[in-house]
Amino acid sequence: MYTALEANLSYIYLSAQGVARMAKATIAEVRCCCAASLAANEPGLQSCRLSLLANIPAASAGETSPFHYVVETDVDPGWEAELDEWYSAEHLPGLAACAGNACTRRLCNLDVSPRYYACYDLASPQVLVSPAWLAVRRTAWSARIRPHFRKTRRTLFCKLLDSG
Repeated sequence: MYTALEANLSYIYLSAQGVARMAKATIAEVRCCCAASLAANEPGLQSCRLSLLANIPAASAGETSPFHYVVETDVDPGWEAELDEWYSAEHLPGLAACAGNACTRRLCNLDVSPRYYACYDLASPQVLVSPAWLAVRRTAWSARIRPHFRKTRRTLFCKLLDSG
């Protein structure tokens, strides 16, 4: 469970397969139960299914990472393949190599927009302004792809509870 440092947001990631095994329920039953519980207790809450596209142990894997940075975005039509290639070949590996980054993930939202999520477990917020991190963000390929982002939201969260 994570809460945003500068916005009124909290994220809770649940593994449907893990919950289903514990409860001996189907994934569909778990999702239905969670959605009903959210709607009944907190009408403003939203649940969505996220599909894992990439999970990269990073330079500081295994170290304490109390911060969770999430970039959510859509991309212009026709740019999905370029976005996937950029993330796979350059962006995620580059950011994963930065000291202070414990894990790098990419997810796809199967239900609502924005569709693409990039998530980073960080030792501190200073990782985001480190020379290594900024160098990866300032590449020519990054400059070419970023103008095609839509509905982008960048949020830094603090870990409240460990899901593991």
